[in-house]
Amino acid sequence: FFLFPKLKRTLKGQRSSTTDEIKAKTRIQLKTIPKETFHQCFSNWKLPWYKCISSQGDY
Repeated sequence: FFLFPKLKRTLKGQRSSTTDEIKAKTRIQLKTIPKETFHQCFSNWKLPWYKCISSQGDY
């Protein structure tokens, strides 16, 4: 999934003492990713599904 490397790269080396702190930092990083990037990612993610469906699972 495309988000994990992006988040890991930006959060690497940062220390957090609570789960809420981690959530807040993650939320901030997620908000920096443009909506179009999310949309394109999920559109691309569906392509293999359609290929599998159209080939009736014989891929």
